[in-house]
Amino acid sequence: MTEEAMPGGFVNTVVRIGDTVRRPRTSRSDFVHRLLGFLDQQGWQAAPRFLGIDEQHREILSFIDGPVPWKVEHAPAVRSDAGLIRAAELVCELHDLTTGTPLADGHDVVCHNDLSPKNTVYRDLGQQPHPSDPTSSSPAARSGPSPTARVPR
Repeated sequence: MTEEAMPGGFVNTVVRIGDTVRRPRTSRSDFVHRLLGFLDQQGWQAAPRFLGIDEQHREILSFIDGPVPWKVEHAPAVRSDAGLIRAAELVCELHDLTTGTPLADGHDVVCHNDLSPKNTVYRDLGQQPHPSDPTSSSPAARSGPSPTARVPR
């Protein structure tokens, strides 16, 4: 199968091969793999699945089909109230799922830490957002709105 470069890629090079996404490992990869495995076991459908490591030592993640508004001008369809409300609900679901787990490592929850439209796959014109890049996820206190959550208006 051929590699298809995916647009965006502000932090690292991401390619699609068939129904998978490949990206370089980072210092956070082991934690992210455990988190994605846990979310998969819980049946949470809003995150990609960690499928393994390829021969080039890249992470293999499941591909979630849908637009990713990686430029501000791409974002109008995802600015709907319904899309924003659903994104907030997904953050709460992530927090609820990770409360009190070993992944939270003594903190309240696991936070995404980089939620923004460019890190989110949108289905159904913004009605079904899926946070797509958990690379920055880490244990944290459950608090108010994330200072890094960015939604262009």
